[in-house]
Amino acid sequence: MPSSSSTLTTTVMPVEKESDEMIAGLQIKIRGEELSRRMAQRIRAREEAIAALDRRIERRAGDPADDYKTIADLEDERQEQRDVLLRLELVRNSLLDEELYLLSMSDLRIADLISSIPDAGEWNRLLEPSDELVDAASRLSRGFAAP
Repeated sequence: MPSSSSTLTTTVMPVEKESDEMIAGLQIKIRGEELSRRMAQRIRAREEAIAALDRRIERRAGDPADDYKTIADLEDERQEQRDVLLRLELVRNSLLDEELYLLSMSDLRIADLISSIPDAGEWNRLLEPSDELVDAASRLSRGFAAP
């Protein structure tokens, strides 16, 4: 007759590894559909930030006591937000929903999914998308090429 407590059987299996090499860094697998959704959220946040800056610029033109930033400072900040927004839209519009993307830390920054202040040595890597993102954009652009 079975007892009221259950018995668990545990099997220990060795972990499979592609190689014995050390992992070089963090990489995240994400489907294109999920990545696109997350990037759309970041795009909306950037659009809201741009709208807020537009309101501040408009107020600042009529009331110099608005804050400590000049109109030129606010316009520069707005342009920085706009540049990021355009990059996000370009990458997001190049994604394929059914694809699986392997994203590095640099890719996550480009997709505006993480934020950090990179050290001076990281600036060039930060601005360079991974081969996977470049390949996805290339495949998409070939699909729109004129005959």
